[in-house]
Amino acid sequence: MDPVAEQVARAAEHGTFAARVGDARDLAAPGLALADDVFDAVLLLGPLYHLASRADRLRALREAVRVTRPGGTVVAAGITRLAALVGGGYEGFRPPTWQAILEHGAAPSDIPFPAAHFHDAAELAGEATEAGLSDVVVHGVEGPAGGALERVPLADPGAPALIDAALTLARALSTTPGVAEMSQHVLAIGTVAP
Repeated sequence: MDPVAEQVARAAEHGTFAARVGDARDLAAPGLALADDVFDAVLLLGPLYHLASRADRLRALREAVRVTRPGGTVVAAGITRLAALVGGGYEGFRPPTWQAILEHGAAPSDIPFPAAHFHDAAELAGEATEAGLSDVVVHGVEGPAGGALERVPLADPGAPALIDAALTLARALSTTPGVAEMSQHVLAIGTVAP
């Protein structure tokens, strides 16, 4: 499910799953009409960082919880506040913008990333818990070396060793407090109460 029809059409080309246009904040809407407790797992890989308001993010998370069976898993991705400052295209931010992103996750209105919000691990865990998930764990995805790897050409002879080292760091430190935020993405993984 995606709100962009062109992306849904591309996904539907695979033919291995149903692809539909929809809004993560309302999975019961016409065209989706998803009932309660129908999935063993739900992945929210995108909506939360395109929903600037906390209320909208909670609505999307609560909808994911609603359509997941008791005992099922919800995985929700966020983009970290640090990623907003080190990722491609954000180098031109001035210090007042950095402060707003680091303190509140608020994206400036003049960037091309639509309606952005940037999480820290504790905020994402709190939103997931408030939405009804239990046993929430937040993992850093790329690890502290992930951003640096984006600047290493894959054709570089040293790239395989650097990638291996970065993966080792990412796996070893994915839930270490303060280190998850050094990844560009975080994943909150939680369970729907039985």
